[in-house]
Amino acid sequence: MMKLLAPYLHPYHMLIHGTKGFDITLPKGVTIETAKQLDRSVVKTMSEVIRERKCSSKIGCLAGPNLSRELALRQPAASVVASHFNEVIQTGKKLLKSDRFQVYENSDIVGVELAGVLKNIIAIASGALSGLGFGDNAKGLLISRGR
Repeated sequence: MMKLLAPYLHPYHMLIHGTKGFDITLPKGVTIETAKQLDRSVVKTMSEVIRERKCSSKIGCLAGPNLSRELALRQPAASVVASHFNEVIQTGKKLLKSDRFQVYENSDIVGVELAGVLKNIIAIASGALSGLGFGDNAKGLLISRGR
C-alpha cells in the first residue's frame, strides 16, 4: 500500500494510519515456521515502514478497539492517536473527536502499535475460552496474567 501512496506524499504531510500488524522481512528461504527467532531487525511496525519510505515524517497511529457497527449506530467510543509529534496528535483529535467519540493522546507510537497487535492475541484466546465453555473467571485470568 505504501508503494502506491508514496508518490503522492511528501515529508511535510501528516499521515495517521490505523493498520494493525507487523511487516516481517525474513532472509531469502526463511519462513516464519523455520525461523529460529524473530528480532526487531526483521519485525517493523507500520510507522517504521512509513518512515523507511521517507514519504512522510509526521506519522501517527490511530488505535481502538472500536467496532464499526457500534460507531455507525453512534454509540459512545474512544480511540487513541499516538505520535512523536504533538501537531499530529492534536490534528487527529481535532478531526476525529465528537460528542460520542473521545480521542486520547499518547506519545509512545511503537507501544500503541504493539498493543494493537497483541490485544488481538488476547481476544482470540478469550474467544477460545468461551468456545471451550469457560466463564468470566478464566477470561479475567487470561487478561490479568496473559503474558
